[in-house]
Amino acid sequence: MKRALPLAAAALIAAVLVYALQPRQESRERVAMSFQRLGIVNNDLAMMKPKLTGETNEGDPYVVTADEAIQDRQDAKRASLRTILGDVTLKDGSWIGAVAPKGELDGRKHHLALEGAISVYSDGGYELHTSVADIDMQKATIVGNRAVTGQGPLGNFRADRFQVDRRARMVFLHGHVQMTIEPLRKKQV
Repeated sequence: MKRALPLAAAALIAAVLVYALQPRQESRERVAMSFQRLGIVNNDLAMMKPKLTGETNEGDPYVVTADEAIQDRQDAKRASLRTILGDVTLKDGSWIGAVAPKGELDGRKHHLALEGAISVYSDGGYELHTSVADIDMQKATIVGNRAVTGQGPLGNFRADRFQVDRRARMVFLHGHVQMTIEPLRKKQV
């Protein structure tokens, strides 16, 4: 009984955590979460290798994975993530992906706030590097209010802020924008 009771309590806590973190289906919205195993990190409940899948407002699938997710003590729909990969695939087959060392996931708002050495890539040949980015997974937008550097099919750029808009299929640069345009570069790629 000394071992069975704590194991039963741990199993019950794990079941409650899994249920609490499962987003509820709403109208046409589909979201699912899976994970490799549950654990405890600094006395907080954690999921190892969590994977969140869902759809944007336009029905484009997205996936967010991490090495670990630690649940917020005050809000079961929020978690701190470590070693994050996020992707959204558009109806035409193109994609946008992001990589970051850490972030905060808000499951209710479908929002992912990243920080650290962040890289954003697209299959259109764009690459962004920054230290802070906010991702709206339903709208498939990425906004950063810190310096950004990167490259695209026509050259390199640097700016104070940026926004990636999936609907417009554009990257917007704001504040002290510097660009080096190399028209022949597109032909070399």
